[in-house]
Amino acid sequence: MEQLDSGDYGDKFSSFFRYYKDLGEGSFGKVVKAVDKYTGQICAVKIIKKRKLTEEIVNEMRKEASVLSELDHPNIVKFFSVKESNLRIFIVMEYVRGGTLGAYIKTKKISERKAVQVMTGIFQAVEYLHNHGIVHRDLKPDNILISHYHDLSTLKIADFGLSTQLENGFKVDDRCGTVLYMAPEQAAHRAYSKEVDIWSCGIILYKLLCKGNHPLYTHSEKAQSYFNKLKNPIWVFNKSFPPLAQNLFLKLMKTTPIERYTAGQALAHPWITKNCTEIPKTYLESMRIYDAEIKLRSILYACLFISIITPQENPKTIKNPARNDNPPERKKTFSAKINDKSPRIYRHYKTFYDSFLSKSPIRPNTGKQRIKIKV
Repeated sequence: MEQLDSGDYGDKFSSFFRYYKDLGEGSFGKVVKAVDKYTGQICAVKIIKKRKLTEEIVNEMRKEASVLSELDHPNIVKFFSVKESNLRIFIVMEYVRGGTLGAYIKTKKISERKAVQVMTGIFQAVEYLHNHGIVHRDLKPDNILISHYHDLSTLKIADFGLSTQLENGFKVDDRCGTVLYMAPEQAAHRAYSKEVDIWSCGIILYKLLCKGNHPLYTHSEKAQSYFNKLKNPIWVFNKSFPPLAQNLFLKLMKTTPIERYTAGQALAHPWITKNCTEIPKTYLESMRIYDAEIKLRSILYACLFISIITPQENPKTIKNPARNDNPPERKKTFSAKINDKSPRIYRHYKTFYDSFLSKSPIRPNTGKQRIKIKV
């Protein structure tokens, strides 16, 4: 307790909280379990020393904390408030007692059913964040907390210290987060958006089904070597990785951001839903199929139009070879038959012919009809 108050005068940690125990420590400070003296609520308090931060970062944290305090989702750690002393910032959050997903992966065997529970909770939280314009940027098992070991659907995403709020499609271009969970565009210092969280979800999915192993990283590998692998990744799956899970993983791990699933599409994947439904297509896949259908339809319509109005020479215009006289040349006519029993696609074009053949409109449906065009 004295260490948490050290150097402060006026308001300090002990002014706001009653200390219970340490929960963890990171590069920006430590997290402790405490009781809020004003509300009597047990909470987790993240303590950050101001001397490690610039004034700009401190102001950004205050702004971001106010945004996060408005979030309300069962799979996201609830933010209560931000308090300050002269030397420290205290971020007050919901206390989650079950530990981290990272610790769980190291000590417990995870079945496919449990993996589905975990990924469902993560995707639901990520979808909620993205719908509110927030990108986490540091999703990893150590930042995911479990309320109860016997119910992994109770997990909660925490540690929003690196999150950012996006407005009107704005993209950030600073590298942050944990290296092993960075998307290629993040690692390459390119502009990126919410798709980086989807990549991180893919890494988490792989670790769940492969006993905590990373899909690309090998022990003692240097960061630059790992970044080189991100340019053209090669994925290897073991027998414990179900085919449907492999399909979902590959949809999450596209190197081109626009080709990746959204969190909503991932939630509709049959590996998650366990329903025999069609695998959702990515945005780019849908666009390619639509483009191909448009081209095919254009060709089909052209062929149908040509087949419908194939010129037929009127027998009356054929010259009688028995006659020696040369009657004045008669104009030829071209005709096309449209029948009520014709395929629907043929009948669909009657209105088109009405406008195109305005001099000889089609009569109402009364059996067979013949269209004549004088040329």
